[in-house]
Amino acid sequence: MDVIMGLPIWQCWIILGLVLLILELFISGFLVACFGISAMLTTVVAGLGGSFTLQLIVFGVLNILCLYLLRPVLQKHFMGEEVKSCVDALIGKELKLQEAFSGDKEFCEQKINGDIWRMRTKSGEDLPAGTSVRVVERDGLTLVVEPLA
Repeated sequence: MDVIMGLPIWQCWIILGLVLLILELFISGFLVACFGISAMLTTVVAGLGGSFTLQLIVFGVLNILCLYLLRPVLQKHFMGEEVKSCVDALIGKELKLQEAFSGDKEFCEQKINGDIWRMRTKSGEDLPAGTSVRVVERDGLTLVVEPLA
């Protein structure tokens, strides 16, 4: 049986796995956790007396499997959906125009949630004040709106 620093190799794999799993608490993304899980599972091969070369091969294969199969599931489950913020959070929002769009103006300004935003219509059509519109996209810091049917 292989020994490193007086410890059987299977114990070294367990220690490595635990250290990597603890390190994952400080580094998000589940990358280090995959290495830790692979190290813990490699303990089985080491405990059954597999050669160190076989242990490294099993560790590598388990890492690849963990990264491609387990990591996306963990990320989706624990990290959830990306939260939209700032201007991206306004896409899909419905509102009433406070100021009219007319042919002589390229854009208008509208107060939304306490902030003043620059807006333009998607089609360039004239819209009177009070028209219900939906924010459909953004162009830099300008919101692009279209009238609701």
